[in-house]
Amino acid sequence: MDKKIQNLSALFALMGSDPAYNMRTIVQQLNPLIDCACAFYAQLADEKEWLAAWSGEDRPADFPPATAPAGRLLQDCILRADRQPTHLPDIAQSPYLESDPYLVRWGLKTFLGRPVTCDGHAIGVLCIADTRQRPFTETQQEILAILAKLLSIEEERRRTARSLRGSEAQCRQQNTMLHLITDNVPDLIWAKDRQGRYLFANQPLCDTLLKCERPEAVIGKTDAAFFENERRLGHRHTFPEQGDDSDALTLQRKVAGRFLEQGLVRGEYLALDIHKAPFWDDQGNLCGTVGCGRDVTHEQRTEKALQESERRYRELYHNTPVMLYSLDKADRITDASNLWLETMGYTREEVIGRSALDYFAPESRKDAVEIFMPEFYRTGRMKNRSFDFCTKDGTVKQVQLSAIAQRDAEGRYAGALAFVVDLSQTKASELEQRRLSARLQQAQKMEAIATLAGGIAHQFNNALAVILGNLELIQMDGLADQKIKRFVDPISQAGQKMVHLTSQLLAYARGGKFQTQVVPSHTFVQEALGLVSHSIASQVEVQTDLDPDAAAIEVDATQMQMLLAAILSNASEAMDHKGAVHIALRNVTVTPEECLHHQGLTPGPRVLLRIADDGKGMDETTRARIFEPFYTTKFQGRGLGMAAVYGIVKKHGGYVAVASEPGQGTTVSIFLPRAEPLPEVAALRPPSPTRRSGTALIVEDEQLVMEVNRAIVEKLGYEVLEAKSGTEALAVARDHAATIDFALLDVILPDMSGNQIYPKLMAMIPNLKVIVCSGYTLDGPAREILNAGAESFLPKPFTVAALANTLDRIMANGNEKPDNTPA
Repeated sequence: MDKKIQNLSALFALMGSDPAYNMRTIVQQLNPLIDCACAFYAQLADEKEWLAAWSGEDRPADFPPATAPAGRLLQDCILRADRQPTHLPDIAQSPYLESDPYLVRWGLKTFLGRPVTCDGHAIGVLCIADTRQRPFTETQQEILAILAKLLSIEEERRRTARSLRGSEAQCRQQNTMLHLITDNVPDLIWAKDRQGRYLFANQPLCDTLLKCERPEAVIGKTDAAFFENERRLGHRHTFPEQGDDSDALTLQRKVAGRFLEQGLVRGEYLALDIHKAPFWDDQGNLCGTVGCGRDVTHEQRTEKALQESERRYRELYHNTPVMLYSLDKADRITDASNLWLETMGYTREEVIGRSALDYFAPESRKDAVEIFMPEFYRTGRMKNRSFDFCTKDGTVKQVQLSAIAQRDAEGRYAGALAFVVDLSQTKASELEQRRLSARLQQAQKMEAIATLAGGIAHQFNNALAVILGNLELIQMDGLADQKIKRFVDPISQAGQKMVHLTSQLLAYARGGKFQTQVVPSHTFVQEALGLVSHSIASQVEVQTDLDPDAAAIEVDATQMQMLLAAILSNASEAMDHKGAVHIALRNVTVTPEECLHHQGLTPGPRVLLRIADDGKGMDETTRARIFEPFYTTKFQGRGLGMAAVYGIVKKHGGYVAVASEPGQGTTVSIFLPRAEPLPEVAALRPPSPTRRSGTALIVEDEQLVMEVNRAIVEKLGYEVLEAKSGTEALAVARDHAATIDFALLDVILPDMSGNQIYPKLMAMIPNLKVIVCSGYTLDGPAREILNAGAESFLPKPFTVAALANTLDRIMANGNEKPDNTPA
């Protein structure tokens, strides 16, 4: 017995960590312990391992069987409900002799089997069998029970090992999947213990913050270790720059939290939006923190750029040299530029939230609400509408308002941005701009035209002075042959027309100066049509309806004739075949309702000149651009000259409108202010038959002009002294200072100008009466001479009556200097 116990102890010493090895060892040691023919371990749970181990005699070739049908001894031993051993001292006396053929085949006489369990279930049987008929002692049965129990333990170990290996494989698979997922998201993900050591880290954390190659290198280390290593390598690392320790706060509060951490990582700015939360084990012990961080560096830079852009926009909006204000969908002011506030006299706080209509004058507010705002809500645009605004101190300012509507996603009105121009402040700059623009556009052209036109007009006037002067002298002496009179009168009439034409040339020579006179509108238009009729093609009929009672107008005759010529020329060119131009003139009174349809037209009495043609007409696009400089249409007609028409009408304080449709012709309506008519001026008196006396000095370099002037002066009863240059005039004056009563002084002389001669003449003859004569206009040297003290100005050619009346006037004043005005 002691030897068997020693052998059993030796068995325990042979066992190792491998359950399969241990089970084979138990079966192998069972045979010598009990001294039987064979010992084996059979399993029911796994058919592939039906015979787990065998010891003793040689195992039969056909054992174990492929299946374990009912009625077999081994299977019944395993499936016994009482889990008791099966002891057959004499197999021949048992039912298994017939049901189990293997017992006879193997020649077994005695059998003892003990079930092997695992997790409370029988899974096999540990057996001893002998070819001899023999009983098994209690000791042998106890040894078998102990070894069966050992097999049960080893089976449980084997199954635990299998389960553990499966769990480990599954864990490795899940861990691989976890890393695969977390390594391929952009966010930084980690877990730390309570000491801040990493338990888990994904690849973005390594790449972005810790600057290491793989997450495996992170486990067990802290942030401080990595950050210190970065500084040791010479990198600028300040992350996180400031703030509390978010790990410590999360552990202290024991709730999830959100943190913004930022700083430099390898010299580059990094900002992380971090979510952290504590985690516990199954026993409820606080283990550490888990965290997820998102790189928001780009978003922060974008937000800062947006804030900076908004700041610049607000600064630009507030400081722009334009009156701006913004409205919400209820037309309440949400912001205003500094210039708007300064002009209106308010602070920003006073206007925010107030209705924009509060700043309109009553009449303008009514027009805005009833007329302009509904249209603005519909179209979303308002351009250059005139209104009156009331400032804080009650001053009414005339402004020009433009606005752009803002729409929401559904297209509904959501507010507006308004632009305001203070017309009262811009008038001075507008005048200056006009002056500079006129000078810029016309300087070179007007300089050349002025030189040419002035020279031509001067020569024409000299020639006309000879022609008209001699004709007048002939008429004064009477015509012996009345037949000649029928030829003389047309010559005189043609000469007067030439005088008018030269006055137009002199208007160009004035360099664009604006000189107006009050004229009856009916007479002016009738005469002007005669002068510009050359602008109309022969196949075009001109029909007039001129009201003789139309009011007087104040106009620059030359510019208004240019205006008529441009409009009539365009009307003529717009008609390919025979057509008509209808010209009407009448008094009208413009109503406020009409002004709503014509921006810029003001109410009140006007003279309306309307010119309508039967030409091609224009579409709306062409009509809208008709007054643009240099704009012309594809066909010859409306484009050319209308910008000049617009400018001339505006200079006269008027308004021009154009109505046209394709195929319906064009109508140009010109509204001009009415003027008070001048009092009637008595006609020039014919020269008195009473003979005058005295001496005249005529200073003229043109011989023919000198001769006719001499004849006229002598006709009036004066003796004449001649001088053809400035030097000669001064010499004659020196020699005849006591006898010269007056002088006819030409402005342009070969050696010096009239304004150079005049002071020298006056120094010699202080009481000398001087009449300035020139083929040029009153501007320039002639004006200088008058300003210096000359008595009068006579433009060439002048009539005998004009000279006689001038002489009578200035000679009657004695030594007193009369007004320096032209005769």
